[in-house]
Amino acid sequence: MALLKKKNNIQQAVEKKRIAGVRDEKKRVLQKREAGLLLRPVVTEKSAALGASKVIFFVPVSANKVEVARAVEGVYGVKPVAINTVRILGKRKKNKFSRSLGKRSDVKKAIITLPEGSHIDVFENV
Repeated sequence: MALLKKKNNIQQAVEKKRIAGVRDEKKRVLQKREAGLLLRPVVTEKSAALGASKVIFFVPVSANKVEVARAVEGVYGVKPVAINTVRILGKRKKNKFSRSLGKRSDVKKAIITLPEGSHIDVFENV
């Protein structure tokens, strides 16, 4: 009987490995936060001059580099090589008529470096 129990344990171990393999093969689903993380691309002459290997996006101020990398990989299917972020503080402006002081919203730009041979068409329909 001891031999039969060993065989049964081996079969269970093989089944567990098969199930683990299936879980690894499943595609990762985009989370809500990742899907809406890339607000819009920065379409300027300066961003176009960076070349095809770099793309600039506006992202929320609270976003970090890891979240931006996951969002780019999930939306465009390209794993970025590097990500640099720049926070731009909103300018304080005075209203012309009421003379009250206001403030424009802060923004954050993510400069995404792509691997060689891959590109994202941001300037396609501009």
